[in-house]
Amino acid sequence: MNENKPYADGDGRLRLDLRHRPTTVRLEWAPSNTPVEPVYPYRKAYFADLREDAPREAARRRLHNLGFGHYRTLSENIKEFQREHGYPYVNGRLDDIEDDLIRYHDDGVVPSPPPKPPDDHAPQSGGEA
Repeated sequence: MNENKPYADGDGRLRLDLRHRPTTVRLEWAPSNTPVEPVYPYRKAYFADLREDAPREAARRRLHNLGFGHYRTLSENIKEFQREHGYPYVNGRLDDIEDDLIRYHDDGVVPSPPPKPPDDHAPQSGGEA
């Protein structure tokens, strides 16, 4: 697709001008001096259509694009995101990471989790959780 400009810029970014917005984009990449072997180039499919009309699906697609799509459930992928970014709680709740996830995926702002769990996640006293 980008034969006239086959390389990413210095930040590793590519820009493609397309007539129609695809649902997914499959990227292949390797250093220019990489030998042609079965393991090269690297390949990954990314979601271009995030499905903003469906927040849980949009979160699943953003997590996948960022490399947090290995588990079967959204909750487990959220937990992996929380562990990786040092959240003080790992609960798998979308509402606890959604703003950070959107800023990270869409704008490149690395998550900076709060130093302690939100008040509604404080441990219950006097009984089992």
